[in-house]
Amino acid sequence: MSIHARLSRDLDALNHPATPRFHERRVENRIIQALQENEIDTEDFHYYSARLRRVCEQRKEAA
Repeated sequence: MSIHARLSRDLDALNHPATPRFHERRVENRIIQALQENEIDTEDFHYYSARLRRVCEQRKEAA
């Protein structure tokens, strides 16, 4: 499975209400690690970071 598929899957999992709050931090760490290991470029990093921020805001509003 590609890194893009894994990150998208992890971000999609955050949309489920049963997903624990600590999962947000885990996804953030995976995005950072992917950049550090050159699996994604800076453009992808910004895309996934913005997507994570949007999902976290939606989760916060729903709570």
